[in-house]
Order: sequence, then C-alpha cells, then structure tokens
Amino acid sequence: MGASRRRVCIESLECRKLLTGLSWDIGLTDDVLQLDSTNSSFSKMGSGTQALTGGSTFSGPPTTVATGTVLTAGLPNLVRTYSGSYADTSIGLTATLRMSIRREVDRGGYASLRGSFSAVTNSFGTITGDITYGKVRTNLHVDITVQGTIQGTPYTATLAGKSSLSGSQIKGNFNFTSALGNSSGNFVLNKVVRA
Repeated sequence: MGASRRRVCIESLECRKLLTGLSWDIGLTDDVLQLDSTNSSFSKMGSGTQALTGGSTFSGPPTTVATGTVLTAGLPNLVRTYSGSYADTSIGLTATLRMSIRREVDRGGYASLRGSFSAVTNSFGTITGDITYGKVRTNLHVDITVQGTIQGTPYTATLAGKSSLSGSQIKGNFNFTSALGNSSGNFVLNKVVRA
C-alpha cells in the first residue's frame, strides 16, 4: 500500500491566488515543482530536492517562512491583515477587531506567529497590543496571545480557534482579562482584501 500524500498550497505574494503545487510523500521521494521565473511556469525536479535562489538546494519538506512562500504541508499562510468582529452578549460588549500577522516561522508541525492587534470597542474605546505568542498547527488550530494596555491598565487576550486551509479566515473564542474586567465571546476574522 502506498504512502499517504499531503497537498501544499503556494500563495503568490503579487496576486494572492492559490496554486496547487507540491506533493510530498512520507519518504520524501516524490518529484517537486520548481517555478521558472523567466516564464512563470513550473517544471519538475526529482527526488525531493527543491531549488532555491542562489543555486542552493535542500532535501525534505519546504521550511521557507516569508510572505507568499512555501510552508510545511498543512500549514496555512497567515501572514496578512485580518478584520472582523467580536461580541460578548452577556455584558453587551462589541468590538471591531484588526489583526496583522507580520511573521510566520515554520517549525515543522506548527508555525509561530508574531504581529499586532487592535480593537475598537463600544465600552473602552480603542485597544492596542502585540501578539506575544502565536501558533498555528497542521490541523489548522490557532492559538494567539495578545498583551497591551487599556486606559493605562495591562491586559491579556487570547484567541483560540481554527483557520481555513487558505488562511483567509480565523474564527473561534476570544478571552479578555484585565483589572478593568473580563470578557469572553466568539470572534470571526477575515483577510482584508485590498482594492
């Protein structure tokens, strides 16, 4: 019986259109595709070796981690800006959220995330903070911790949820803890589409 296969999506930085690209066998022996920059086409390379710029090569799954590059199979590319909403119906709190993930570092079975966060609330005004911990796993589960201040008082917020495979949406539960009060509710973040 053959080894299982995973599909990796490559997201172009210029147009952000998804292309289906690399297939990796557990034994890392499948052919991979190489982008020919002169005519924007793909050509096959053999034996699980991928060409890199500058003439370097490496064997095994991709681990490059900048915007628009290849990540380990199953990891969505979350490097982008998101906008969305949050509501805690128990206390009547609503917020418009904005999150920018600036860095995603591939660690194999997961990727670490860093960026910034802001929320405009109906009760506290504008809240800003930094993503001090972020992780996305190959099962698309996302955990993010944000720390900052609100009206001069420190706060910690956690986002726990799931990403779409393309990384265009993250949704789940949002928890906010501060000396000013606590809040918990659902959030939905969608990628910001630039015109």
